Amino acid sequence: MEIWKKENLRVESLTGAEAKKYFEELARLRIEIFREYPYLYDGTPDYEKPYLERYFKSGHSRILLVLDGEKVRGMATYIPMSCEEDEIKAPFVKLKLDISRYLYIGEFILEPQCRGKKIFNVFMDYAQALLKELSLEKLAIMTIKTSPNDRLRPKNYQSVNVLYRRLGFQKIENSEVEFTYKSSATGQTQPHTMYFWQR
Repeated sequence: MEIWKKENLRVESLTGAEAKKYFEELARLRIEIFREYPYLYDGTPDYEKPYLERYFKSGHSRILLVLDGEKVRGMATYIPMSCEEDEIKAPFVKLKLDISRYLYIGEFILEPQCRGKKIFNVFMDYAQALLKELSLEKLAIMTIKTSPNDRLRPKNYQSVNVLYRRLGFQKIENSEVEFTYKSSATGQTQPHTMYFWQR
């Protein structure tokens, strides 16, 4: 279902099952965007498959696609926290936060040419509507831990955390969790620390 259109771009809302036909494009987009700093993710379609399958299989997930014709230029993924993997839920369980109240945003990502067009506002408006539809109360999203002294940090880098704060998210203290993946900077498989935000 089309929910937004401007110039040559449009945003469509799909269920997980409907989005499955876009697997190759979704995997490509995640690999390309998350290869950038700060994630430095050296991904492959095979590595992406189990992650995206969670959304394809869930009856409650939604995926927004930013489309230029049939080319996927951006995406946002949403799933109830209760439907997520145990490793995602673990910090909430540890902090005694009620996972049944949360809608988890897997990612908000856009190719560079689509940024600055207020599409993130479309993503957020949809998230708020989905909270009501699914009778949930809070949004959760995850970002990677970085250091101002990181030698790999680009000079013009601006953390996405600035955007999330502007959108009303607050960091959840002591919500760190580690994920292991291959780094595009080192070529090594290594742990990366992430933490959660909520609104």
